[in-house]
Amino acid sequence: MSDDSFIREVNEEMRRDQAHALWDRFGPALLALAILVVVGTAAFVGYRYWDETRANRSGDAFSQALKLANEGKSDEALAALDALEKDGYGAYPLLARMREATVKADKGDVAAAVKDFDEVAADTDIPSGLRDMARLRAALLLVDHGSFADVSSRVETLTADTNPLRHT
Repeated sequence: MSDDSFIREVNEEMRRDQAHALWDRFGPALLALAILVVVGTAAFVGYRYWDETRANRSGDAFSQALKLANEGKSDEALAALDALEKDGYGAYPLLARMREATVKADKGDVAAAVKDFDEVAADTDIPSGLRDMARLRAALLLVDHGSFADVSSRVETLTADTNPLRHT
């Protein structure tokens, strides 16, 4: 019996020494990894919060500008959209540019609206689908206020076989 107890104590002591050696060897790396995971997760969650907050702020400003435009307060809506174009986040500056042109057209300033849509259509930083929409919007305004050549020059690129708007 005493031999079993002695062997058990020796085995426990050996296991304890092995665990201690293992901890001495890999413990600091495991702690560093755990800290890195916690810090990385906190940074990711913090970035998402910051990103969502900026997007929400821009979305609220865009919604307010649309409300002003719908209430017939064109000048205030244009000022709000201009501010959003300069300080907005994500796609909101582009949406503000497009909506600003629409507000100008609704206000009766078709030439300025067409100019704004043409600027969006010429901006190569904007995705091609949105540039095509700007071309189409300018052409639709020019149907009533421009010549056939003006309309044709804007929609000609939309007729390509690969363009999704070719049937519009």
